Amino acid sequence: MNEVQAMAKAGETVGAALGTAVLTARKAAVSAGRVGAEAAAEAGRASRTASRRSARRAQRRLRRSGLDTGPLADGVRHARETLAGQASDLSRTTGRQARKARKKAAKIAARNARDARKALAANAAEARKVLAAGTVDARQALAAGAEQAR
Repeated sequence: MNEVQAMAKAGETVGAALGTAVLTARKAAVSAGRVGAEAAAEAGRASRTASRRSARRAQRRLRRSGLDTGPLADGVRHARETLAGQASDLSRTTGRQARKARKKAAKIAARNARDARKALAANAAEARKVLAAGTVDARQALAAGAEQAR
């Protein structure tokens, strides 16, 4: 085997090893991501459980001291419903404003396009007049029209 074949074989071997290493690293990253997601979900469950537990403990203490937790629960429920309604109204208002903004932008774009067409037509007509008169070279007339359009 000569040195060219030996180098080619070595390159193939290194390439295969590198490919295997990259594949292993990708699999390990996916595995780590899954483990992290499961840990985060478990932590979320644990914090929800702890929150519920402390809420129950607080209600028990309030009941022992003779306070009723019913009005508090009603207030929380009312606040939740109010916030949900406000969010719905906000969503509706935002959609309405977005539609108006799109309509206004379309009108402005149409006006700009119309003005550009008029300017182009005027420049073309002027260039035709100059060419018909034969007083100026055609290239100069086109350059002058391009300058006016800018």
